[in-house]
Amino acid sequence: MVESGQTSYKLLFAVIPSCGVEGLIARMRTPLPANVSHDVVRSEEQYEALADKYSYDALVVLYGGPFVQNILNDQALNSKKCKWVHSMSAGLDAYCAAADFVKADHMPITNVKGAFSHVLGEFIALGILYHTKKVENFMARKAEAKWEIEPVELASNKTMAVVGFGDIGAACGKVAKNGFGTRVIGLKRRPEVTSDEHRACADEVVGLD
Repeated sequence: MVESGQTSYKLLFAVIPSCGVEGLIARMRTPLPANVSHDVVRSEEQYEALADKYSYDALVVLYGGPFVQNILNDQALNSKKCKWVHSMSAGLDAYCAAADFVKADHMPITNVKGAFSHVLGEFIALGILYHTKKVENFMARKAEAKWEIEPVELASNKTMAVVGFGDIGAACGKVAKNGFGTRVIGLKRRPEVTSDEHRACADEVVGLD
């Protein structure tokens, strides 16, 4: 992305309407340097209204809806300046529908693989306890001021199958196995390429037929 002698850079954020990009940027551990400016578009109309939509050095995208795909295709075909695309989501499948972008060799795409693994692992912990400890039943009884004893289940007596045992799947398995003693089976298309770190997060990693 860096050109010889270039002293300033422009980023374009193309994101869904609900994405609070400004707040995200404000919370960054390392602030954007003073020589980096940015614009944000949340629709194709906002994109078309830009004063110079081909002046950006890089695109930062979130979720590959139709308008984001159209922006990627347009930049791939018409921008001589954009040299990089970064996805704020871990998955890249949604961007594969942008055919012109996929064929462009000069605009590589990177993602945030691993960034959400611990967060989603904690959500799995929440779900395990929510269901085994029958939280919804207890909340309903509380609202009705009924205090009868109700048996709950042990997470250690359960088996959890994780379909797609990558970074996120392994993080979820780690919480269930090490935190609750739940038996974890990881399902993966190619189990033989499972890393030792990921394999330790499951009792067994098997192939998807």
